[in-house]
Amino acid sequence: MLATRQKRRTRLRYFVLPLLSAACLSYFAHHAYEGTYGLRSSEALTSRALELRTQLAQLSAAREHLEWQVQLLEDGSIERDMIDERARSVLGVAGPRDVVILR
Repeated sequence: MLATRQKRRTRLRYFVLPLLSAACLSYFAHHAYEGTYGLRSSEALTSRALELRTQLAQLSAAREHLEWQVQLLEDGSIERDMIDERARSVLGVAGPRDVVILR
């Protein structure tokens, strides 16, 4: 007579699904905390946003200054000071009363 060998049921099968679920949950929790856009990175992102806002304010001020200079040149009545300043900077000359500081 042949006897069939029955598989013995182990208690390990009860822990496989919870262990896989815990591993998956810990993976996503780790990346939610340490990832590029995670909780820890929010401080770095906030400081970068502040730096960019400061840079934007500086560039906006520089643009407004340039627009003001262009407006002085375009309105038909070009001021004598602006013509003199631009001519001297382009030609690289100085007036008799100018103080020249070499860098």
